[in-house]
Amino acid sequence: MNAAAGIKVIDTSVVLAASLDGSMAAARFIESCARADVTLAASRFMPLEATHVVKNLGADASDLDQYFSHISLWLSVDDALMVEATRLSGPVRGADAIHVAATLRIAGPTVEFLTHDRQQAAGAQEEGLEVFDPVIDDTSGMLAAKRAEPPRPVRRP
Repeated sequence: MNAAAGIKVIDTSVVLAASLDGSMAAARFIESCARADVTLAASRFMPLEATHVVKNLGADASDLDQYFSHISLWLSVDDALMVEATRLSGPVRGADAIHVAATLRIAGPTVEFLTHDRQQAAGAQEEGLEVFDPVIDDTSGMLAAKRAEPPRPVRRP
C-alpha cells in the first residue's frame, strides 16, 4: 500500500453497513481502496467491536474477515490511547472515542476518517479530522469523493 496515496481509517459502522445491512456501496468502497493503492487502516478495537455486534444480533460473523483482510494498517490500542480518548471534546460515545483517538494519532493531510455514524462523524470533525461516509456518498470517484456533512448513523436494531 502507498501511504502517499492516502490513509483511510475505517470505523466499525462502515464494516457493519457492508456486513449486516448489505450495503453494496460500503463493500465496494472497502474493496476499491486496495485496488486504488490506498492504505486502509483501523483501530485494533474494530474487529472485536464488529464481531460482537454481529454475534449479539445472532448473525454469522464469518463474513467479517473479508472486510478485515483489506486493512493493512492496524492502529494500536493501549493505555495512553484510552487516556487520549477520554480527553476528546466532541460528542462521541465510548467505543467511538477509541476510533477517533486512534485516527488522531496519525492525522495529517492525507488521512481521512470513514464512518457511517452521524454522531461519531460530528465528533471527529470537531477534532479536526476529514470525514467521509462511503455508505451514502458517491463512491464512483473514491479518491476525489465529496465529504459527508454529516453522515447518517448506521441502522442497528
